[in-house]
Amino acid sequence: MFTLNPQQLLDCLTERTCHYLDDLRLATSAAPPRSCPKGHCPPIETHLVALTLKHTHYGGVWIGYSFDTPLLQEIMQRYLAGLSYDSHEVALYLKETAKDMINELVGNATADVAQQGEALQLSLPTLLSGAERFENSDLPEQYCYQQLTISDYGQMTLWTGLIP
Repeated sequence: MFTLNPQQLLDCLTERTCHYLDDLRLATSAAPPRSCPKGHCPPIETHLVALTLKHTHYGGVWIGYSFDTPLLQEIMQRYLAGLSYDSHEVALYLKETAKDMINELVGNATADVAQQGEALQLSLPTLLSGAERFENSDLPEQYCYQQLTISDYGQMTLWTGLIP
């Protein structure tokens, strides 16, 4: 039976994310990965995209990406390079850029760690920003997280944790 290790998934997500940002020509440096119990992790105060990964043999894994606003804006501008859009559409495109990017990164990372024949199901990504928060009961008891610093634009934090 396949056992998904949140740290293994985080390592794969980090690698995929760094390659993605490199393709956008955004220089990235990574702090060492960390683990912490719920209530003792750094707060998630910026844009957060979260989804869950379900496995047929156990509960699931919570996956989250949080972005500093200037970083998400820069990713959007590079992601939409050459396309024209109105200023009133920026908020929509910020959300869609974040969700598209996370869908791609998480989909590829889970394909990397899954074993042949194993069923992994992803929920649709949910974007929270500003005052929106996840209920504490919705979050895992133990997290692994990785902070990435993208020069001149801020930080991105990747989170994983087991859901019973």
